Amino acid sequence: MAQAAEEFAAPYDFDANDVTVVLRHSLDANLRAAVQHPGEVNKDGGYGTWARWSVKTRNQNGTLEAQFKNEKTGDFLRITKDKVDAGGKGGPLCWFRVHFQNVGYVKLESVKHEGSYVAIDKDGVRIGKGGPWCRLNVLKEGQAPPFSKPYLFLKKQIVVIEHRERKNMRVKAVGHELGIEGRHGEFAQFEATPGDGGKTVQLKSCKNDGYLRIHQDTVDCNGKGGKFTHFRVHPVDAPNQVRLESVEHAGKFVTLDHGKKTFVVGDGKHKYSFLTFYRNA
Repeated sequence: MAQAAEEFAAPYDFDANDVTVVLRHSLDANLRAAVQHPGEVNKDGGYGTWARWSVKTRNQNGTLEAQFKNEKTGDFLRITKDKVDAGGKGGPLCWFRVHFQNVGYVKLESVKHEGSYVAIDKDGVRIGKGGPWCRLNVLKEGQAPPFSKPYLFLKKQIVVIEHRERKNMRVKAVGHELGIEGRHGEFAQFEATPGDGGKTVQLKSCKNDGYLRIHQDTVDCNGKGGKFTHFRVHPVDAPNQVRLESVEHAGKFVTLDHGKKTFVVGDGKHKYSFLTFYRNA
């Protein structure tokens, strides 16, 4: 019997070889080898062996690369000059550069055909250029971790906010400053209150009751719910991956500063302004 969806719910971090995974795409199904058309792939997979892939990784001059062997056919996912298929035998066309997006999410770029990515949209599986339809959720056997369901800015909920270093925004133990090393505990949880049909949001810390704000060219969590605490929501690669722009200070965005281990005001043009929201239920 094929394993249930909840048994393939743990993010795979490319930290081990010969791990069985599914490649879940934005249309809530999995990439699979085509049953009726040997060597082809389609977007309609569930969790059976046609949609399971064994992963092998390697490090090439500091770049993580991977290949995916279908557990039913024994052949490999690949990108040729003009298509994505599952007709590979493990050669150069079967290796992909792994571009991490969020915990469990990647984009797969062909090593042989630089700039060509696995993409899946309503029309099927195709070669993409690295846009939103190239984003894949790579899942292994296991249960989903806390706060792993996408938050879509539809109603008030408790969320965590993941940044580009693949950890979560948090408040410091003392005061109203922000840190970048959060996990899923109370210090990293925020009450999200959307407005204007999900086009804006306010974020109140579950630990200190302060609101995230941009005020006097500073990002902190010391707001009281006033005008400085409202942010416009700009989706990026997925509905739950966004940039937060101050409503009061147009053009100013919440941005990760890894060197300072905190968040600062940015112009929104850099990937370190990308924030990904997750809910627990």
